[in-house]
Amino acid sequence: MKFILKFCCIVAIGIFVLFAILLTFVLLDDGDAKEQPEKTAFVADSTKTLAVEKHEKSKPWTVKSIPNTRLRSNSIHVSDPDSIIGAAYCDSINRILSSVRDSADIFVVAVNQVDNANGNEFTNDLFNYWGIGDKDKDNGVLMFMTMNPHFLRIETGYGMEGVFTDALCSRIERDAIKPLFLEDRYPEGILEGVKAMALMLGSRNVGVSRFAQIEADKKAEAERKAEQDRQDIEEGYGILRTIGKIILWIVVILHSLFSLYMAKMHVDDYKKAKNSGAVHAAKTENDKLHAETKALVEASDSAWFVYLLFPLVFIVYIPIRLIIRKKRRQTRHCPICGKPLRLLSEKEEDKYLKKNEQLEEKNGAIEYDVWYCEECDDVNVEQYRGALFDYYKKCKKCGAHQFHKAETKVVLEPTYYECGEKETVFRCEHCGHEERTQTSIPKKEHSSEGSGWFRSSSDDNDRYDSGSSGSGSFGGGSSGGGGASMSW
Repeated sequence: MKFILKFCCIVAIGIFVLFAILLTFVLLDDGDAKEQPEKTAFVADSTKTLAVEKHEKSKPWTVKSIPNTRLRSNSIHVSDPDSIIGAAYCDSINRILSSVRDSADIFVVAVNQVDNANGNEFTNDLFNYWGIGDKDKDNGVLMFMTMNPHFLRIETGYGMEGVFTDALCSRIERDAIKPLFLEDRYPEGILEGVKAMALMLGSRNVGVSRFAQIEADKKAEAERKAEQDRQDIEEGYGILRTIGKIILWIVVILHSLFSLYMAKMHVDDYKKAKNSGAVHAAKTENDKLHAETKALVEASDSAWFVYLLFPLVFIVYIPIRLIIRKKRRQTRHCPICGKPLRLLSEKEEDKYLKKNEQLEEKNGAIEYDVWYCEECDDVNVEQYRGALFDYYKKCKKCGAHQFHKAETKVVLEPTYYECGEKETVFRCEHCGHEERTQTSIPKKEHSSEGSGWFRSSSDDNDRYDSGSSGSGSFGGGSSGGGGASMSW
C-alpha cells in the first residue's frame, strides 16, 4: 500500500514538472511572438536607412549639393563627402593650407562623381558659386577631383595667376600628384599637390615634399648640363678662336690685295685720262689743260664707291685730287694777247655765266671755272662735272643739266582685287619742262594674321555672380579661368 502511494506521488510530481515545463515553453513562445514583429520592423528600418544612404551617395554631386565645409570653420580647407581622402590626411591638408592662408585661400574638393561631364566647367562653376578667396585680392585656388571619371583640376583666381601659372599647375599635377594616383594612392597624391602649392607660396612647414625634390633634381640637372655646355664651349673656344684668326687674316690680306689692285686700276685710269683723244686733239695749251683736267675729274669721280669699300684706294686718290686741283688752278693765257688770265672767284664769275649755268653750278650738277683777261676784257669758261652730275640729266628742251625726278604721287590706290597706279614727274629746274611716266602698283595682300574665337572669362564668372549666391566664410573671390587639368 505504501509502495503504491509513493509511486502515485512520484507520478504526480513528474506530471506537475512536465506540465510546468510545457507551460514555460508556451509562455516563452507567446513572448517571442509578441516581440518578433517589433524586432523585424527595426531591422527592416535599419536596412532601409542604409540602402537610402547608399543610394544618396551614389548620386552625382551638383554644384549646390557638395557640402561647403568652410561653413563649420575658417580653418577647414577640404570637402571630402565620399571619404576619398580620409580624416587623417584631411587634418594634414588643413594644417598646411591654414599656414598659407594669408597668401592664398586654397580649397580641396574630392568626390566620386558629378552631374556635369565637363570637369573644367564644373570646377569653374563651383569656384564662382562658393566665391573662393578674398573679393579684393581674388586669391582663391580650387583643387577639384572626381573618381568617375578620373579627373583633377587646379583652378586659380585672377590674383593668383601670376603665382600659379598654367605651366606651374601642370607641373604640380604631372610631377607631384599623377605618379601617386597611378598607384591608387589618392590621399597621398592630394597631400603632395597641397605641399607643392604651399612651397610655391613660401611655406617651410610642409615636411618632406616629393615635388620639392623633383624641382631640386631638375635644377641640379640643369646646372650640370649648363656646366657641361660651358666646358664644351671652353674646349672648342681655342679651336674657334684659331679658325677665326685665320679667317680674319685671310679677309684682311684679300681686302688689301684687292685694294691695291683697285688703286692700280685707278692709276691706269689717270694715265688713260692724260693720254685721251681729247687731250691729243687740243690745239692750244689752254684746251689741253682743260681736256686733261676734265678727263681726270671724270675718271676719279666714276669710282667714288670704291673708296667706301676699300679705304686703301685713298693712297692714290688723294694725290690724284691734288693733281686735279693744281691743274684747274694752273695759269691759262689769253688766246688774243697771250697774257696770263685771272681765275675769277665764285661771286665774280656769275657775271659771265648764263642763268642756266649759274643754276647748274648752284645745284651741284656742273662746276664752272671762268678765266678773265684784263687787257682784252675776254673770258674763257671751262666746264667740269659736279658732285650731283648723275642726279641731274640734260633737258631735251633747253639743254640745261637740270632735269630730274621732282615728285611721285599715287593716281589710283590699289585694292585687294585691282592694281593701283602711280605717276612720276620729271622736271627741269631751268625751263620748267615736265615729263610724266605711269607705273603700276601691285594689289594689296591680305594679312597673314589669322582670326579666331576667344572665350571671355566673364561668361563663367557671371554664371553665379562671382559666388554671391554662395554662403559660408569665403570672401567672394572669382575664378580667372587659369590653371591646369589632368586625367589618369
